[in-house]
Amino acid sequence: MLKVLSLWFDSRRVRTYWFDPYLLNLATTMTKQSLLKHLLTEGDKMLVTALSSDTDQGVYAFVANYGSLIARILFQPLEETGRTLFSKVLADINRPSPSDTTSLPTSHITAAQHTTLLTSAQLLLTLLQLHTLLGLVFLTLATNYTGTLIDLLVGPRWSLAHPAPHVLSIYCAYIPVMGINGITEAFVQAVASDTDLGTLSRFMILFSVAFVGAGYVFMRVLGWGAVGLVAANGVNLGLRVMYSWNYIRKYYLLDRGHDLAEMRSIVSVMAWWPSWETMAAFVGAWAVTAWSERTVGWATMTDKARHVAVGAVCGVAVLAVV
Repeated sequence: MLKVLSLWFDSRRVRTYWFDPYLLNLATTMTKQSLLKHLLTEGDKMLVTALSSDTDQGVYAFVANYGSLIARILFQPLEETGRTLFSKVLADINRPSPSDTTSLPTSHITAAQHTTLLTSAQLLLTLLQLHTLLGLVFLTLATNYTGTLIDLLVGPRWSLAHPAPHVLSIYCAYIPVMGINGITEAFVQAVASDTDLGTLSRFMILFSVAFVGAGYVFMRVLGWGAVGLVAANGVNLGLRVMYSWNYIRKYYLLDRGHDLAEMRSIVSVMAWWPSWETMAAFVGAWAVTAWSERTVGWATMTDKARHVAVGAVCGVAVLAVV
């Protein structure tokens, strides 16, 4: 009888879980980070309210609302899909072992796992190459059509009497950084341990401090207005891209018992940088469309049609080179 009671009390001491402890801890960490990212994302609104005039606030709100459509429609689906895919594909590789729950795994992996790792690196490289090409489209072509777009959408009051076309052009240069940051952070969130995600959150706070400092310099000291806020956002996301890319390189170049020569060639910035021919084509397209904007303009519907036709020809020429 005493033995039965002892076994019953021992069974009562056994800790049971409704959820997997590792996954629950990871989900909690990612939820905290998502809330932090939301607060940091809304920081530009607080900064523009504190440091800019009513006109600059209106121009930035106008530009951000239209510019962010690209991120919502084009970049966000790629980011979410990439996060889910990398999380599933690398689940057997990135999950820490029971003896090491604080860092990336350092044990050797099988040949099949190494092949999976290479495939995921090539997929990440393809996504970065795609984002780079899309970014060059916005940087070299879209920047010369912001006035035409705004004039068609809301009329000459915004396209001529406000600096909105110029600010939107700067925002077009900011869009590539936004896209690359999205896919690199998605990868980090997919493979990082809860400790690494906590470290990322702390660094994001530091990056936000840099964002506030850059915003103060650009908007208050240099007087750039809404352009300064876009530039400050670029500084913030640029720092986040650098952190994420450094993490990605460490993750893929970790010694797991296999040759890293091929991996080094994949996880290189030069690997997702376009060829010189492609860059020359984009630069030429920018020069031609900039000339068209200055000489043809967008004053009438005929001028708009001619200007857009020039851009279409340049786009086809770039596509032929790419």
